[in-house]
Amino acid sequence: MLAWGVCPGEETIAAFVAGRLPRAERDGVDSHLDTCTSCQELVAMLAKLQPVRDTTAPATLAEQVAETQLAGRLGRYVLHARLGAGGMGVVYAAYDPELDRRVALKVLRHTQAGEQLRDEARAIAKLAHPNVIAVHDVGEADGELFIAMEHVEGVTLREWLREQRTPAEILDVFVQAGRGLAAAHRAGLVHRDVKPSNIIVGADGRARVLDFGLARDDRDEAPAVVGTPAYMAPEQRRGERVDARADQYAFSVALWEALGGRRDAEQLDGIAERVVRALRRGRLDDPNARFATLDDLLDELAPPPPRTRRWVIATVLAAGALVATLAFTFTRERASEPCARAGDAVAAVWSGPQRDAVRAAFAATKLPYAAKAADTTIRELDAWTADWQRHAAATCRATLVDRVQPAASHALRTACLDELLNRLRPTVALARTADAQIVARAEVLARSLPAPERCDDVVALSALPPLPPAERDRAEVATLRAQIAEYDTALLAGRAPQLREAIVAVDARARALGYLPLQARSQLLVARLASSSAKYDEAIAGYHAAARDATAARDLVLLAEIWIELSQTLGNDVRRQDDAVLFDGYAAAMIEK
Repeated sequence: MLAWGVCPGEETIAAFVAGRLPRAERDGVDSHLDTCTSCQELVAMLAKLQPVRDTTAPATLAEQVAETQLAGRLGRYVLHARLGAGGMGVVYAAYDPELDRRVALKVLRHTQAGEQLRDEARAIAKLAHPNVIAVHDVGEADGELFIAMEHVEGVTLREWLREQRTPAEILDVFVQAGRGLAAAHRAGLVHRDVKPSNIIVGADGRARVLDFGLARDDRDEAPAVVGTPAYMAPEQRRGERVDARADQYAFSVALWEALGGRRDAEQLDGIAERVVRALRRGRLDDPNARFATLDDLLDELAPPPPRTRRWVIATVLAAGALVATLAFTFTRERASEPCARAGDAVAAVWSGPQRDAVRAAFAATKLPYAAKAADTTIRELDAWTADWQRHAAATCRATLVDRVQPAASHALRTACLDELLNRLRPTVALARTADAQIVARAEVLARSLPAPERCDDVVALSALPPLPPAERDRAEVATLRAQIAEYDTALLAGRAPQLREAIVAVDARARALGYLPLQARSQLLVARLASSSAKYDEAIAGYHAAARDATAARDLVLLAEIWIELSQTLGNDVRRQDDAVLFDGYAAAMIEK
């Protein structure tokens, strides 16, 4: 694990040069400068620029007060908290009542920079990429120029790196940001100020590049020296015309620093040689010696999934040209589509043989409505499995093909989808061995399957506690999850009397394990057992206990589900309408959130 941040940030170095650091921090920077040549060079460069006053900063106390106290409304936007400030303006959290959404509103400090603000808006508006911050609006209101941007719950990459991170996690986030930058380059834009504080990592794990205030069309004439010296390419420092290779240099310096802990690290211990080799090339002084494009660098950092081995072609050549051609075609198609088998797991549970078995079991009951019930049940299961397959393929493509989703998010979504199969398996098993009772309830069973779209909510999934560290405990979690899903399905099928002892036993095991998300589900199962047995006081107590565990586990989806069932029990079974309305309101608010 890496705890990055050994080199002070560029803001800290700038404050050190300007004499604005508190003594304790200044002493720390002094000590660091004794051993870091990269930071020494940065201090020397900033010292040369120090006599030139930053005209975009508030010059007077009155300006500073005005900057921090802008509040209320700006045009149609309702301003909330100040999020931060950059070279050109101040960014506020705001609300757009017309479109009912939160935005980040960047307000200009000085109107003379208005054209630069518009340049920034035009630059980002050219892009539509998941790893570039989205611009919703640009305009002027109440004498203030502004950009309304996507509001992201998250932290800057600099802040994100201060936590313990593995090299794989760091590479994953940087490659995402690189995809956004590469999209900007393809649109003809050069960012010119790539650095960790200009990249935000959302709570969903997605990186987004922001602050295109210095971006220019790559056909523009050479501008004045702008950017952040610590990450500037040599040609940019010299004031020469720059292109996308300057961004590649800055990106490589930032990633090298993140992996090595400091900008002047000589080696990257424990990092794959292909990554080290690629970053050394990206940091070369001569732009012609760097990669031709940032995409080329990213392909080295995160190579595509390995292509299927082709030795099978040589083996079948002797069998004839036709066989060889077919083998080559099949191999090429499989290699070009790494997500072709993303839906195989659900197909193993529900496919043609299972459909035939359900029709046969329903017909064997001799019920007059058995054929219609079979058709409805099969149609519902077909729709659910197709939906599951779409979501499985979507998360696979987002990570392995489009490369716009972190690997960690893909793992969370895939694990969630796999867990949903725990509900499908007992549903199919009951339908394949259906008696008259199952035929009567089959449609309800099929429609009760949880929607696969719940696995798209990466923020909610990442909020859950991690699995226990011990392999034995993880195996126990998997076993109990499957049993809880099986008993839940059996309760819906009306088999409560046969399940009491088994449910009590699985709840005891879940409590002994102490994994809160599982404990909440086992407690909910106990409450459902009591409710199905008309023991409503016991059921209400069980729902409350399950809600406490779900809250502690931060499982908001399950919490909403518990409150809905509690509301139904209070309103329909014990006629406590006021309480029922209260918890129904809680559930509705949670679902909207």
